[in-house]
Amino acid sequence: MMSATIPETIVVVGFGWVGQANALALVRMGYPVYFYDVVTPPRHYVKEYGALYEKIKLLSGLRAADSPDTWYIVCIGDRVSPEGVQDITFITRALEELRGVAGKVILRSTVLPSSLASLPFDLYVPEFLHELKAVEECLNPYFFVLGERRSLPLPGFLKEWEARSYKQFRGTPEEAAHIKYLSNVWNAVRVAFVNEFGDSLGLPVNAAAREANERILDFVLERGSYLRYGQGYGGHCLPKDMRAYAAAKRSIRPVPLLDGAQEANARHEAVVNQYA
Repeated sequence: MMSATIPETIVVVGFGWVGQANALALVRMGYPVYFYDVVTPPRHYVKEYGALYEKIKLLSGLRAADSPDTWYIVCIGDRVSPEGVQDITFITRALEELRGVAGKVILRSTVLPSSLASLPFDLYVPEFLHELKAVEECLNPYFFVLGERRSLPLPGFLKEWEARSYKQFRGTPEEAAHIKYLSNVWNAVRVAFVNEFGDSLGLPVNAAAREANERILDFVLERGSYLRYGQGYGGHCLPKDMRAYAAAKRSIRPVPLLDGAQEANARHEAVVNQYA
């Protein structure tokens, strides 16, 4: 529950699946929560948390709830082209509109490390959420990663998240961003490797062939997370983050392993579609 000595108000900026997960988690913790978005997005967690949505109030303007006790949590998504060019136009616009507010700004959007220096925010706290368990993972994060430009007293909810997390890291915003990308790129590489190795055993033309492949892989890999033979990596984050990070690093030096993982994933998806 919210501490009586820290009357913090939360404004979630960007009400997509990450923003909603943050807002619902904070409502469960007892905080007054508002949201602001330029569109009216669908409610992604209404089946489990329908009643809690009614406690999250829409703001008529971005600064309508501004005060020294307000914490803005920016959860606007980035866009990444097929070539890996990251577009953070909407993130930048929102942060610029928050410049000079009485409250403090927490960035939770995914942004390449090289782009952070020009953005105005107080704390960078990248998210490591899985869509199906995002609200619970906000409340009890596996990773708590905090990027600080200057030392600030943390709001009560960040202190709680840090205390509940399995692993904690504090450093610069750029270091925090590298950890975010390391997590997603590593997961994507693992998926691509397992599927490529499985395909090399013999294409899964039927259930028996697939079971034979899985029997070999699972003996060593024990069906760990991102280590199961099957679909290629997909979803909201892994493909775009892999493209963006590989392209950014490729402009500095070759990244043959990351390029190979993307090619392997595309080839495996073609195999899956062929034998679906």
